[in-house]
Amino acid sequence: RQGLTSSFESQHRLLHQDGSYRWILNWGLLIRNAAGVPYRLVGAQTDITTRKMGEEQLLYNALHDGLTGLANRTLFIERLEHTISLAQRHNNATFALIFFDLDRFKVINDSLGHVTGDQLLITIAHRLKGCLRTSDTCARLGGDEFAILLEHVQDDSEVIKVVERMQQMLKTPFVLNNQEIFVNASIGVILNTTGYEKPEDLIRDADTA
Repeated sequence: RQGLTSSFESQHRLLHQDGSYRWILNWGLLIRNAAGVPYRLVGAQTDITTRKMGEEQLLYNALHDGLTGLANRTLFIERLEHTISLAQRHNNATFALIFFDLDRFKVINDSLGHVTGDQLLITIAHRLKGCLRTSDTCARLGGDEFAILLEHVQDDSEVIKVVERMQQMLKTPFVLNNQEIFVNASIGVILNTTGYEKPEDLIRDADTA
C-alpha cells in the first residue's frame, strides 16, 4: 500500500476440507503509472503441493537409508555432532553409542542371494528400532553395519538393558522365503563419551569395541 516494495512472494499452507494440507505460492507485482505512482497490484496463487512433496522426499532420501528407512551416515553424524556439542556445554548431558555389526553376513548373501540379504537387513532394522526409545537414533552406516545413539542416559544399566534386548531379539529366528535364518552380531559399546570431539572417533572406537 505504501509502495515500499514493488513485488512480493510468500508460501503458506491451507487446510483442505479432506483433512490434508495444500501448499500455496502467492506472488504479486506492483504496477506504477508514468509518474511512478503505484495504482495496481497483479499477482496469482498457485498450488505447489506436488513440488513441495517432491522437495521433502528429496531431503528425506538424502538423510535416510534407501533400503531400511533408517537414518543414514550423514544424518547420524549430524545428530552425533549435536549430542557431543550438547554434552560439552552441559556436564550432566550423558549419552552412549552402540555399534551393531552382523556376523558372516556375506555368507548369507552368497548362499541365499542378495534379495534375501536385503530382507534380512530390513527385518534387523525393524527389530533394532523395537529395542530402543523413540528419542534414540538408529542408523544404517552401510552394508551390515548399524549404529545407535542413546541420548539422555542416566546410568550404564540403561545401556546394558538395550544391549540385552538386542541380544535377545537375535535369538528369534528370521523367517525369510520360508527359511529360518539364525544370525549373530558383534556389538560394541562406548559408555564413557567424555573427551570425544569428533563423531568419527566415537564410531571408530565403538566399532573396535
